[in-house]
Amino acid sequence: ADPMLKVLHHIPRVMVIQETSVQPNRDKLRGIFKYAHLYGPWHVHLVHGRLGEARPGSVRELRAYDGILAGPMMMGLAASLGKMRCPVVLMDPLDAVLQQTPRFRRFCRTCDDSTQVGEAGADYFLSRGYSAFAYVNEFLNRNWSLRRGEAFRKRIRKAGFPCSLYTRPDTLPDAAGDARALAAWLRDLPKPAALLAAMDTRAYQVIELCSQLGIAVPRDVAILGIDDDELLCNGSIPTLSSIRRDTE
Repeated sequence: ADPMLKVLHHIPRVMVIQETSVQPNRDKLRGIFKYAHLYGPWHVHLVHGRLGEARPGSVRELRAYDGILAGPMMMGLAASLGKMRCPVVLMDPLDAVLQQTPRFRRFCRTCDDSTQVGEAGADYFLSRGYSAFAYVNEFLNRNWSLRRGEAFRKRIRKAGFPCSLYTRPDTLPDAAGDARALAAWLRDLPKPAALLAAMDTRAYQVIELCSQLGIAVPRDVAILGIDDDELLCNGSIPTLSSIRRDTE
């Protein structure tokens, strides 16, 4: 029998759990689809959190798939995923997820190089002669955001400069309280300052707050985002510079 016919007799069914509202997640999907076209074919079932989509949840339903690629929004399926015997790859899982679901530790996983991202931001600003620096964590203070900030501040301090840090206080769990605290922090920031935000959506928020406070961007605060989300970077006023990660 033709070996190629044997290979194509069963086309693998692959579930991809990945929300698509931000640029790096869309880039990851682009990489997955490109791989499937080159080395497939695959039947890809995409779960990306939209209202009304079919979202298999039971172990029995998930066993219909030959492989699963799961992004951080997989927690709703954590109990079922933990029982899978088919190949499962976790994409950038949060530390809390691995701690809460010990079975996940046996799965393969891809991880963002947060240290390299933070260092790239520091090198960019240092090469432009700034002497005051700042980092803004993302709203939920997730592990990749904290690691980017840690690497950024470490590189800045090694160069002999101080670095301010904004992290949302646990006492301010809502977005409105966070925005007020971030605005007060920006007002007191030594200027001119070079500020790295954990992601483009956070950088966009910083630009908006600076406009409301009368802080000139980039004269008083130069802002650099992460992810190079074209829509946000071109839509902000002034336009936003950003670090593009190789997520695809």
